Amino acid sequence: SLTGINPAIVVRDPDNENNATNDDNNLTISVNDIRFVRNDSAFNWQTTTEDSGTHSFAASVSDGEFSDSLEFAVTVLNLNRPPVLQFIPDVIASENSTVTIAASASDPDNENAVGNDDNNLTFAINDSRFALNNSAFTWQTGFEDSGLVSVTVTVSDGELSASQEVLVTVLNVNRQPVMQPISDFTVIETEIVALTLTGVSPVI
Repeated sequence: SLTGINPAIVVRDPDNENNATNDDNNLTISVNDIRFVRNDSAFNWQTTTEDSGTHSFAASVSDGEFSDSLEFAVTVLNLNRPPVLQFIPDVIASENSTVTIAASASDPDNENAVGNDDNNLTFAINDSRFALNNSAFTWQTGFEDSGLVSVTVTVSDGELSASQEVLVTVLNVNRQPVMQPISDFTVIETEIVALTLTGVSPVI
């Protein structure tokens, strides 16, 4: 997580704790990592989003002649950041064609040098007419699907998500009219042939 690590190092020198002062020592303490900034006996490390994991360090104290050191570990917990969904333009298609919505996303936790915070991204859409293929959604329209359809595309890392509304415009496709069947006629000369024609347009 993005926070400050502040281990306070406590040291003592037995020569400084007796009644004699002529044997007192000036103690020097240090940590073997330049990411720690010293402030008296405290050392600060400002972690970043690339520091998750367990890190081992050593702290040392010296009186100028003798020294002592101890190892310690710092565990930096991952701070999950939401995925970023790339902009998806609105879609215009004709009836009886395939509508494709291609989604693309990135995750800042997957782009750093640390592998233990990587996330698996999943995509979803709130319309069952669309089929998912990797990160692309397809919808095979029919001749009755003209109009406007608003859908929401979402990407999730399992904890956090990002989404965008996409407007799909399906244009009407004009189809040729269909003539209804005409029966043959048999009449006697001088009789009137009465013919009624009926046509049907499949356009909705």
